[in-house]
Amino acid sequence: MAFGGMIMWKDIRWDKGPAGENLVETAHLICPKCGMRHDDSARQKMVMAGKWIATNPRVKDKPGFWANAFLCLLRGKRKYRNRLHQWAAEFLEAKHKGPEVLRTFVNTVFAESYEYRELGPLQPLFNVYVNGDARHVAGINVCIILTPRAIDFRVPVLPGSPTTI
Repeated sequence: MAFGGMIMWKDIRWDKGPAGENLVETAHLICPKCGMRHDDSARQKMVMAGKWIATNPRVKDKPGFWANAFLCLLRGKRKYRNRLHQWAAEFLEAKHKGPEVLRTFVNTVFAESYEYRELGPLQPLFNVYVNGDARHVAGINVCIILTPRAIDFRVPVLPGSPTTI
């Protein structure tokens, strides 16, 4: 039994009933590589057989790791059949209660940043003009860092290119 990588929320699914209701007690894991369905006991075995991989292996003395709640080997709460059932039910409950509760769930269980979907894509505060053109920066990446007291423009200088903005 092998699983193709980290266990992520997109890999956890559950069945729907005849009326379209969520059957969270059927929550299971789908392998992203082979599509095979795994139950919670298989998830626990995979976690125990897994290995930690440093996120930046070049740093030898301070390796960094990232983990979400799907590595948890503890039993689920009493009213749930298992952890997958618990996470599915708690996700739907958090989603129903609103964005603040859902944000906490996403941050703590998924170990991911929550993005407010109702705000839509972020709009730039202002445009950067290079040679009078705001849409095209001639292949130069411009990094603008906003701080409370200043604006810092960082433009990589290429040989033979103008250095003013």
